[in-house]
Amino acid sequence: AAISSSIAAILLLIAAFFTGGPELLSGWLTPIVCAGLLVAIIVYGETKAFSLEDASIVGPISSTTPAFVIVVSFIRLHEYPTRQGWLGIMCLVAGTYLLNIQKFLNQKRERNENITLLDWFAPFRLLLSSRGVRWAFLVAMLGSVAMTFEAQAVRLANVAFASALIFGMCAILNWISTIVQEGRVTASDLMPCLQRPRLIVAGLCMFAAVFFANTAFRYDIVPYVGTVKRFQ
Repeated sequence: AAISSSIAAILLLIAAFFTGGPELLSGWLTPIVCAGLLVAIIVYGETKAFSLEDASIVGPISSTTPAFVIVVSFIRLHEYPTRQGWLGIMCLVAGTYLLNIQKFLNQKRERNENITLLDWFAPFRLLLSSRGVRWAFLVAMLGSVAMTFEAQAVRLANVAFASALIFGMCAILNWISTIVQEGRVTASDLMPCLQRPRLIVAGLCMFAAVFFANTAFRYDIVPYVGTVKRFQ
């Protein structure tokens, strides 16, 4: 989490240099700090969720984020979708959940196990018994709050610059978490990680996803942008 966030932050700073610099407006600092703290927890929590629980269970939970976003964005930013927009969001929440839960159901089919109605709600059933599922739901709820702060941040500063500061904070806090948990971190500890192509690709994808998604906040309300992000 620390390494991929660092890669994303560095690339976002470079992008800021080529897209106009900081472009700071009044009140820019507070949403960036709040978003940075939340994103640090989210990136750590997402990594933790996937390390503790099967991806087929964790994946569908992320599709519930737009349902939280509607409430949070209305409270914080007074942004609320139209009736048609609300219906569209609920359809996408249900659709992405149903698509994501298929992997879990297919695994049961491969084991020749019967699929019951309760199996369609497996992530919710495991909430009390699985730490990974609890982390995933925490990430979904915090993600809805973080989106509102990210939207404020990129509307008050250059998109790439604001995003770079947010993910810079995320990287620093995850490095601190690494050192607290693992003790002293040396170059020899990091080299095996840096030699993994997938980790580098994860950082590159994080950069692109953050830049384009946060740019969208300049053009539309948080519930719509947050819902489209669930297509991931």
